[in-house]
Amino acid sequence: MFTLFAYTRDPGNRIVRFAVNNDVQASMTAYLAAQVEAFGTDCEEVPFDGNYKPEQGEMLVIEGFEDLDSLVKVVAAPLDVPVADPSSLDFDQIRALFFGQKEDDGTWVVYLQSFDRRRVISSAGFSIFHSKDTYKRIEGSGLTLDNKLAARLRGTKLSFFSFFHIRQIFDMSAYYQEATDNDIKQFAELKELYVENVDELMAASDSWVRRKVWLVMQSSILGRCRSTTSRLSPLNSASPLNMWFRMAAKGLRSLATENH
Repeated sequence: MFTLFAYTRDPGNRIVRFAVNNDVQASMTAYLAAQVEAFGTDCEEVPFDGNYKPEQGEMLVIEGFEDLDSLVKVVAAPLDVPVADPSSLDFDQIRALFFGQKEDDGTWVVYLQSFDRRRVISSAGFSIFHSKDTYKRIEGSGLTLDNKLAARLRGTKLSFFSFFHIRQIFDMSAYYQEATDNDIKQFAELKELYVENVDELMAASDSWVRRKVWLVMQSSILGRCRSTTSRLSPLNSASPLNMWFRMAAKGLRSLATENH
């Protein structure tokens, strides 16, 4: 049987356990077991570098992931964790739900689901649910489980599909780096580029672009280009910037922008 935990942003209630009755326990375990079986089936593992976006049939992995809040120890000793009290638990502070199991070799594995406020069932309004041919009012707070897993932590190996979702759960700053505004200014000053408006470039640079810029600056690949100039077209604040880098054996062939 799986014990369900909440991983929160609240330092006073960082991890709490959900106490459920036997019927719910059995059905919930079956529901989650199906997700465990489906997670990462026939997927190729790709080392995470903060840059690559996995395609269908691929899964990102980090070897040597640091379990700062000891989730593995939590699933191994569930009764040591306080029960979630709806009077003191702010459901909006939940960053993930998780549970775990011990494998045949003795390794404890943690499985995590993404969570956001849309999955909170609140008594603040007037909510009803259908039961035994009639609708009843929902009393108290609750939550809805996702129908898929976001990540798996086996030992120190973290496996996941979406960088966006995993960064909502864990602090991933130790495993990738984004270009700061100062980095982007230095990037714009490179002789191989021409940037007409640096402020608009900074404003339009989202997390994906900043990771790309940082990687390009670290690789120094622009300095090895045959082409001496790649012009960045003028940006306007109403249009998001999309950048892509076309790599070839001779180095970076073009740096382009496209406004949608």
